[in-house]
Amino acid sequence: MSEAIDIVQKQAPNTLRSIFISCDPARDTPEVLRSYLAEFHPSLIGLTGTWQETKDVCKQYRVYFSTPPELKPGEEDYLVDHSIYFYVMDPEGDFVECIGRQDTPESAAGIVLQHIRDWRKDKTKPPIDTTPLPYLNLAQPPPAASSGGSEVGMRAPT
Repeated sequence: MSEAIDIVQKQAPNTLRSIFISCDPARDTPEVLRSYLAEFHPSLIGLTGTWQETKDVCKQYRVYFSTPPELKPGEEDYLVDHSIYFYVMDPEGDFVECIGRQDTPESAAGIVLQHIRDWRKDKTKPPIDTTPLPYLNLAQPPPAASSGGSEVGMRAPT
């Protein structure tokens, strides 16, 4: 997805906000997510929360995930199973399409760019926020979202 993000950024600057939601809240602390996501792309914003918050957001987006709901402190010997999709949402937060593992970076970027073009053509829609993304200012560290980053109480790395 890193290549797809770069393609979109080049062709439609500052229009894409990439968010990663953890399905493993017991192990994925904000610090762990920050380190993990830094290996993929500096624009990725990571969200984590309680097991119940994770379950609620997965249900809302119809994401399958399986992880133990109650773990003892320090218990790390378990598997997490989950569906793997990238959800394309419009600027108002509505779902428009899924991007799957079968998509190439070029086809994934093409899907996003087509939705951006369609949004911009519809004169009844508000303009897309193109505020420059913080990671593009190389003098600053990668973005850190504030806590309470989503409607379900998920929290982002700070």
